[in-house]
Amino acid sequence: MEFGQAFGQVLKAHRKAAGFSQEELAHRACMHSTAISLYERGLRQPTLHTVFNLSTVLGVQPSQIVMEVEALRPELS
Repeated sequence: MEFGQAFGQVLKAHRKAAGFSQEELAHRACMHSTAISLYERGLRQPTLHTVFNLSTVLGVQPSQIVMEVEALRPELS
């Protein structure tokens, strides 16, 4: 699995667990909903700033997101 796909899968799982639509997450993170869609589909790579921003809105630690991406991409560990 590519990095973008792994991040997208993790982001989508946390977004759904938080009960947010893509639009609501984007609004809370001061982003455009198209960006959230692109991240979730693995078509855009997040910056470190984006990971921190989204994790804050989702109520998880950035390290949790990174660990979950690592679990999907063992070669990153």
